[in-house]
Amino acid sequence: MAFSIPDGTTIHLGTTFGTSVAITGISNAATAVVTATAHGFLDGDIIVLKSGWQRINERVFRVAASASGTFQLEGLDTSDTSAFPVGTSSGSAMKVTAFTQISQIIGISTSGGEQQFATVSPLESDFEIQIPTMYSAQSISMEIGDDPSLLGYQAVKKAADARAIRPLLMQNKNGSKIYYYGYVSLNETPTKNKGQVDTVNSSFSLLSRPTRYAA
Repeated sequence: MAFSIPDGTTIHLGTTFGTSVAITGISNAATAVVTATAHGFLDGDIIVLKSGWQRINERVFRVAASASGTFQLEGLDTSDTSAFPVGTSSGSAMKVTAFTQISQIIGISTSGGEQQFATVSPLESDFEIQIPTMYSAQSISMEIGDDPSLLGYQAVKKAADARAIRPLLMQNKNGSKIYYYGYVSLNETPTKNKGQVDTVNSSFSLLSRPTRYAA
């Protein structure tokens, strides 16, 4: 059994982007194939996807098997037509051209993301049952060293001031990566505790599920 420890984890905020590219369709397949004329994406590019398929709307993916007019969304299985209805996948994709590391992160915590349930009591039954509905809103909170001169701090502040939606990359020491997408906020008032460094708090309110890659 392999355990993971957070030591060596780095966090990066998406800060620059390419031009939005129209998507005319995505296949229902074990590995989703996107049709997009003159997309210009290369294998390994990171893109933000917008799609009529809500399960992958506002999510970050990695490009694979790029060809003229098509590319794959690495690791994404869209073969279930009940989850991914045929003919409703069009949208757009935008390349993330640069990430800026947020340095001096002291700790990271998460909240939300739990499965929600509707409680139902059929007339003929003497007990209630719960039916899964949606997941609760999820956010990531980062405790950052209070140093406004750092590029990562400045990138977070700029995104927060603009109430911008940004991709976030969590890169683990073992090379695995997790991509998130959401609103950035920053509380610039530092927390002060005797004998400890001053910190500020940044939160990241997710719009969708994360996307994970082993390397």
